[in-house]
Amino acid sequence: MTTQNNADQTVYISYQSNQPDKVALITTDSDKASLQEMVLGFPTHKTIPMLAAVTLYQKPNLYHLIDADTWGTVAQGFDEFQAKGIINEQASEHDREPVVGPTPTDLPLNATKARFRLIQDFQNPANIPRQKELTEILMADKEGRPVNQEVFSEESRQQPTWAQQIATTEPGEFQTRSRYLSRLYQQVHQSNEATLRSGKNLSAESALQARQLLVAMMELNHLHTQQTNPLTTEDLAKHHERTRFEESEGLFGGYPIYRETASEGRVVEAIVLDWTKAINRGGEGLSIGTKTPISDLISEIKPHRLTDKMSDTDWKITASAMRDVAQEYRRTNAPFSPMFPVNSPDLPLQLVSDRLDTLIDHFDPEHDLGAYVELCELECACLHQCPADGNLFTSASWDESWQIPDDVPIEVLEKQIDRIVKDNLATTDPRELARQQQLVRETEYTLENVRNDTSFSLAGR
Repeated sequence: MTTQNNADQTVYISYQSNQPDKVALITTDSDKASLQEMVLGFPTHKTIPMLAAVTLYQKPNLYHLIDADTWGTVAQGFDEFQAKGIINEQASEHDREPVVGPTPTDLPLNATKARFRLIQDFQNPANIPRQKELTEILMADKEGRPVNQEVFSEESRQQPTWAQQIATTEPGEFQTRSRYLSRLYQQVHQSNEATLRSGKNLSAESALQARQLLVAMMELNHLHTQQTNPLTTEDLAKHHERTRFEESEGLFGGYPIYRETASEGRVVEAIVLDWTKAINRGGEGLSIGTKTPISDLISEIKPHRLTDKMSDTDWKITASAMRDVAQEYRRTNAPFSPMFPVNSPDLPLQLVSDRLDTLIDHFDPEHDLGAYVELCELECACLHQCPADGNLFTSASWDESWQIPDDVPIEVLEKQIDRIVKDNLATTDPRELARQQQLVRETEYTLENVRNDTSFSLAGR
């Protein structure tokens, strides 16, 4: 990378006309800058590489607005920015130490993004060399070129590369380190949760420590995977047997992955069954909850479904385990009173979703697990236009058909609605009232489509 006359080079920063504080482009190309201003009407300002680097330091994710020919100039601006020595010697250790370690020049993209997110969330001037190195990896990936090792500090270039770590580390060592960090993370996470429950604010140092541990565990797991090259997913049958045992012992559950939002606070972004996968998601800047029973997660994420938050593989594993537990509940619970005991595989999507909303609002895991599985599977099959898995249904549901016989008089359906409405007047139980109201809606839906002579597509088969 050339360093000649960098102070004399001009960097143009264009801003969106309707959002003057939002950057649209960072370039050293005067023609591109003129196009932004003359044609698009975007205000464009001249600056020097160091101040362009300052802009990037303040908002690291702006790197994706830098064109290929400009990044080398801005990277040199980072060197000038760092040379100013702006670290406050009176600041805490957190503010005087980089939040990530030296960067291997062959750091994989997922690990790069995890470290980069950490720098975004915990900014301090000590991160400047690391931010420049991680941005170089991201830019190289965006441009489809090799990483320019000249951008990396001497400290980073002298570190073992990612490939060297894999080649020289004893088999199993990455797992050993990860297990140690996992225990440490659990201690830190529980301490942080206790602080938040007490109504106190969590210190930046405590939040940073938890995130650093997650990123470190993610990297160790990635190193182990690349070293041993195991299958990416476990054999479904073996995993299912283990899951059934954990469910029967009250151990089966999932790890909720949370994202902090300004409008809704902490929301569940995803649910994973495997701790390693949870760690990997945690490295993306999300927080990991403790292992939670599936029935509790169903209530926590409503009105969303497990199928909205899980991978297809995790859903199949979870659904199979829930089906088995539902069968056990049928044998042991007397009386057994599911809200929707029969859910035919050709139930129209509108009714499937409506039933599922009603079920979730009044969910009783000892009675409704089976219906929840059937309805989620049906809704997923409808939305993805694929067959539902018949193994997840009871024989009563799978053999049932929602299709309306041609000879059913409209008067019969109208009387059925009247009867259910009268039953509503005598019902005080909220769960039963919700079920009856759902039956009214379904009968009205049926009546409307009979009147219109509508043909229905099969949803689940």
